[in-house]
Amino acid sequence: TLTENDAFHKGMVAWAEAVAKDTNGEKEKASLREIGSNLKTSGWALAFPFLLLFGLRLGIFTTSECGAFACMYALFVGVFIYRKLNWRVFVETMRRAILDNGGIMLAFPQFVMFIPNLIFG
Repeated sequence: TLTENDAFHKGMVAWAEAVAKDTNGEKEKASLREIGSNLKTSGWALAFPFLLLFGLRLGIFTTSECGAFACMYALFVGVFIYRKLNWRVFVETMRRAILDNGGIMLAFPQFVMFIPNLIFG
């Protein structure tokens, strides 16, 4: 049988082989200009988790308010900063979120009813 350790090592070997095939042994270093440009572009996204954590730790908002802040921040950055979030993308995102939550809401009661059987036999 395959142990966890064996599976981990096989996965690491497969990953290393994939990386080696992808780069063909040649690594191209990014210039400082490219690094700076990428950091400038991704700065809003990179700041997001820090804003959430500092907001929570400093007591600026509660956990519920943190969720609302995350939604509003994502909307603001998607619409005004990156300009990738238009009405069509927003509606599709909401549709998928509703379907995902609906599936969870249908599965959760069945799971909750199954737990006592696992615990008490």
